[in-house]
Amino acid sequence: MSAKRNHAKTYRFLWNTIGPVIRFIFRFKSSMVQVPSEPYLVLVNHNTDLDAALVALSFREHMYFVVSEHALRKGFSSWLLRSFFAPIPRVKGTADAQAALDIIRALRHGNNVCLFAEGNRSFTGVTGAIFPATGKLAKAAGVTLVTYRIEGGYLTAPRWGRTQRRGKMTGTCVNIYSPDQLRSMTADEVNKHIAEDLFEDAFLRQKKEKIRFRGKRLAEGLEMPCSYVHPVVV
Repeated sequence: MSAKRNHAKTYRFLWNTIGPVIRFIFRFKSSMVQVPSEPYLVLVNHNTDLDAALVALSFREHMYFVVSEHALRKGFSSWLLRSFFAPIPRVKGTADAQAALDIIRALRHGNNVCLFAEGNRSFTGVTGAIFPATGKLAKAAGVTLVTYRIEGGYLTAPRWGRTQRRGKMTGTCVNIYSPDQLRSMTADEVNKHIAEDLFEDAFLRQKKEKIRFRGKRLAEGLEMPCSYVHPVVV
């Protein structure tokens, strides 16, 4: 219990001190999410390395984040991550059964958990497919499910890019599903709702909003995924 209190203190300290800086750097706007009951599971789309910090800005309650296990094999930085945040490791790009068990265990111990449903950052600006087991996980957890969509992340920090752009990012709570609602749906129906809630097409949104994303060396790195990435929008 003392470890959880320390993690929660770290979360609150960074929320109040580093949070405003992150909002300014990313030009990130969001509203606070009020979830009727705890614990809860938050599912999010994924575009930038700091998505976890951006999501946290909308939730005052402490959360544990699911991260790619390779992030926990980087020496001193990984030690800091484990010591102050105790993330739940997940093998990147796979349906990790052990990670699913760890998520359910954390939720049943009264902790909130945040999971990036695609399991990987988008290469193209379009939300990728979620793992088929996600709906089963949400139902098995027996807690409230929150779907949260980040918009503008891909054009701010495209996965192939070598520099950050300054434009506009928004975080939105799309839906909150109660345990009773989840029990009334099949796993496939839950998956369908999650996929619809988290879907984001960066270029379709840009076509409508026409936000200017400013930066330097905007095309560097584009050749890597050029076979399936849209042209750069500036």
